[in-house]
Amino acid sequence: MSTRSARAMQVLSRFGELAWFSLPSEKHPVYKYPQVPYMGWRYTSTQEDTAHPIEEAVGALSTKVEWTLDRTRKNWLLVPTRILQEAHGLDSPAFADVVHSVNTQDHEFCFRALSDLDIILQRLEQVPIPKARVESGAITEAEPTEVEAEHRGLERRHAGRERPSRAQDMWDD
Repeated sequence: MSTRSARAMQVLSRFGELAWFSLPSEKHPVYKYPQVPYMGWRYTSTQEDTAHPIEEAVGALSTKVEWTLDRTRKNWLLVPTRILQEAHGLDSPAFADVVHSVNTQDHEFCFRALSDLDIILQRLEQVPIPKARVESGAITEAEPTEVEAEHRGLERRHAGRERPSRAQDMWDD
């Protein structure tokens, strides 16, 4: 996993637990030309208070290329708008061809988009996380520490039960 991918996962995890994430390599593995970045991810549970800060942060930035955050599917996609326009949307079979064409024929665009992605990630690192989020009908802290989150999860899972055996702990996860 690249440093950029690890950083992107860390940044996106601030807004919720990631169930899935994908970011193509910044360089072609064989020919080493730059590749246009587009980032896909899905949270384990999605709330509107998760989406709005991300959309606002991306939309408010002055970038070298225009970006679109597509949330119309279960996986969210942050992609340069040019790719969506030339492919005529995500459902088009031409999407992969457009990405390949831009990768091989417009290296300057790829470099600009890669630079933008770093700026977007930097901005998302600065976005304040709401102090409280509604989850399953209860208000909880938005960013508990890892230990606090694990403790709260165990408390909720085992409320009213005796301490489960180690085997029960593993199956409950």
